Amino acid sequence: MKITLIPGDGIGPEITESTRNIVDALDIGIEWEVVAAVKLSLINKVH
Repeated sequence: MKITLIPGDGIGPEITESTRNIVDALDIGIEWEVVAAVKLSLINKVH
């Protein structure tokens, strides 16, 4: 299963990385797609 992860700013990256490690330890076959929040905001400004 592919899941998109958007870490955000502030404490976001540290919290999402820890959460990702916990979920990965469950070994349930998640494929992470990490997208930077900045990248998303730039895409929205172009369109």
